[in-house]
Amino acid sequence: MKAALDLLSPNKRRSKLEIYIDVLRITGCGINKPTRIMFAANLSWRTFKEVIADLERCGLIERKTVGDRTRIIITEKGKRILRSLESVSAEFAVLNAAPPVRLR
Repeated sequence: MKAALDLLSPNKRRSKLEIYIDVLRITGCGINKPTRIMFAANLSWRTFKEVIADLERCGLIERKTVGDRTRIIITEKGKRILRSLESVSAEFAVLNAAPPVRLR
């Protein structure tokens, strides 16, 4: 998780998709407390609530109540989507590592 956050430069803003992927990765690693997810993903509370609502609406995460606490758990669908997105991301990383093609 820290490695994913280290890739962010201080001047680069993440896209909504990158934020969704970060939250899915964090919940997939076993962090399930809302505030800890918010801090790990480096989000404001307002943005965090919007992202969680969107991911829950899509069925990628679910909220569970344990005692009087809320936990956020990644679903099987969320895990499948995350694996697919990471696979595509890895393919683009290979493209970015290749030397640039020169046009004549």
